[in-house]
Amino acid sequence: MPVPDTDLPRPYESGWPRATRAAAQAFWDWHDTLRDAAPTSERVLDADCKAADAGERLRLVPDAVSEAAYEACREHGLKRRYLAAQVHGLKHHQPPVRYETGADLKRFLDRWVVPHGRLLAGLVPGAGSLKRATDHLSRGFFYTAMVTHLPQHLADDRLYIPLSDIEQVGTSVRELRRASVTEPVRKLLWKQSIRARDALAHGHPALTRLSWRPKWRLKFWWLGALEVLSEVERRDFDVWSEPIALDRWHTAQVYLQTYLGRATGRMS
Repeated sequence: MPVPDTDLPRPYESGWPRATRAAAQAFWDWHDTLRDAAPTSERVLDADCKAADAGERLRLVPDAVSEAAYEACREHGLKRRYLAAQVHGLKHHQPPVRYETGADLKRFLDRWVVPHGRLLAGLVPGAGSLKRATDHLSRGFFYTAMVTHLPQHLADDRLYIPLSDIEQVGTSVRELRRASVTEPVRKLLWKQSIRARDALAHGHPALTRLSWRPKWRLKFWWLGALEVLSEVERRDFDVWSEPIALDRWHTAQVYLQTYLGRATGRMS
């Protein structure tokens, strides 16, 4: 079965005010460059990790990208070690990607999306003091993509769902590759959806402590992630037959909840 072209927007990829737009783009360019990097040796990764922490040239990242990211850190008082952490995390992002347990996956995320999220949060007034909440949000958004992008992840030989979860429900990586929406596969994806919802719920304090403008933007992405997970459930956890996307009705609901609804949204 062909891989559906899932192209959901990424939280905080756009919509930045002029004062922080260039810095946000620099941090996204850094993250995306590493994400798309060809597999390389651990020696190169270790050297680039040290170079990033020192603000020096890297082998894996073009000079224009690294210089923009370093400048963004300088301008906004952010730590380059968050850039370096992502280089370190790349060791566990090169295919084949497998994680034995949920704890193993979390350790990877804490060196991959969490430092990226901290850099972006550092551009949001008031969010710098909410590291624990924003860390949970970074993981929650990734867990959501882990469900919706599963076919593409399998095609790229990057399986983020813990192997222990796969074994626990009585299915296999082979069955996932066959795109068979069996009862064990539904149980597996339901469990990953719960993992995502739980992380998003733990990130909720960020919605209550930010000023109105960044709170509105974060609330939109937060509710949107929950609605995407609900869409997966409405499709009975079939993420293969067509791309996961929200139709106009459900997108309108997210906008309406963002403006008028309760910040808690629908957690289950």
